[in-house]
Amino acid sequence: MKRIVFIMSLLVAAAFAAPAQDCSTGFCPETLTVLHKQGDVSPVTADITYGVVESTLSGATACWITQNLGAIIQASSETDASVPARGWFWQFNRKQGYYYDGTTRTPSVVNWITSIDESSNWLAENDPCTLILGSNWHIPTSTEYNNVISNGSWSNYTNAFSSALKLHTGMGRLGNTGEYSADAGYGFYWSSTQDTSTKATKLEITSSSANTNSDDDKTLAESIRCIRTY
Repeated sequence: MKRIVFIMSLLVAAAFAAPAQDCSTGFCPETLTVLHKQGDVSPVTADITYGVVESTLSGATACWITQNLGAIIQASSETDASVPARGWFWQFNRKQGYYYDGTTRTPSVVNWITSIDESSNWLAENDPCTLILGSNWHIPTSTEYNNVISNGSWSNYTNAFSSALKLHTGMGRLGNTGEYSADAGYGFYWSSTQDTSTKATKLEITSSSANTNSDDDKTLAESIRCIRTY
């Protein structure tokens, strides 16, 4: 009898635990709950449940989180500028995230990197998607974002938000010296692809455009979405 109860308990545990981190079977869980610990990746401690969706917009079947990394809620509209929907910001190829609550940046200004000059795409060991969400999760490449724009026929932020991915604008970004810039009406999402030793490629969405640009300084801190391929 004890053995039967033990086996049943294992089956129940597996039923609830297995899908949460695993897209390898072709199944994306509806949500992914992560207990972020404040440190050299997550800027604050937060228990966040991310929405997850399966999509082929990138050119391959993949799982995507439907809110910005670090955002405690999914955006309610294409221009949702609220702090809960904003998420955290990262400088290019750096694993340390930054949180801005409307007044204060965490970590503080003394941690800010003022110059990035290196010939490198975003390395896996610095990728917050991999470090926080697990193996095979990564920041989308510029090719994946270009595919998303093409396959989704995106031409503005309304297209981006009405898609399964729910990308939005209004979260702003942190400037070259760490100051917050609201950038209302714009959505900036780093890709993992560099352009030059000092500049990198991002997805930019506005009320009248959706494209990848390669003219942003790597010292800027911008939003991140995560994709998992399988």
